[in-house]
Amino acid sequence: MTIKYSDEVERTLGRRRPLIAEEVADRLRTSVETLRYWRSIGKGPKSYKVGRRVLYDPDDLDLWLAQVKENGGAA
Repeated sequence: MTIKYSDEVERTLGRRRPLIAEEVADRLRTSVETLRYWRSIGKGPKSYKVGRRVLYDPDDLDLWLAQVKENGGAA
């Protein structure tokens, strides 16, 4: 599922639009349920909610992945 943003929003976000849980799960090769569990125990990449939708900043995801890599895979 991809969210369609207006051209103005795309320019403002600099093409680094927020990711939805399905996109993050695909990138991490895990399930949305795992992401949901990680959020419930305070683990995993930073997320935030807009309405009911949970979103992830791509920069936060990249930072979290770098930290995981640095820690030898410990999320």
